[in-house]
Amino acid sequence: MIEKSPELIPALLFILLKKIQKLFSGASIDRNIKHQIVVYKKFKHLVEQNFFKHSTITAYADKLNITTHFLNSTVKAICNKTASDVIKERVILEAKQLLQFSDKTISEITELLNFKASSYLHDTSKKTRVFPRWNLEITNGFDFQLLKC
Repeated sequence: MIEKSPELIPALLFILLKKIQKLFSGASIDRNIKHQIVVYKKFKHLVEQNFFKHSTITAYADKLNITTHFLNSTVKAICNKTASDVIKERVILEAKQLLQFSDKTISEITELLNFKASSYLHDTSKKTRVFPRWNLEITNGFDFQLLKC
């Protein structure tokens, strides 16, 4: 038989409250992760739509109605990259595709993608080993393999 003790009820109540607290703290973490994933997906969608126009994190944070710090920390938590890295990677991917599959010159691509200087794009094509299609045609039939990341 359980003895009636004045300390027993507060102790049991304390244990019950601790178990409830554990349940709710786990739920808030899940909600936070889900919120981060939603923000990240919206950010990626905006980058896909606007990488030609916007290159600053501030522009994307403003569109999402969040701070740049929150955007950066969210992107970092999801994909272990900064928001600016994600934007740069998308622009570089587009530059690679245009270099490889279009007849545009480096200067035209530089202007289209709002690069500061065509030398940056030229250096990028050297680093990624993706060269303009028209540049490959000048090589008199030498077969270059276009490498992608």
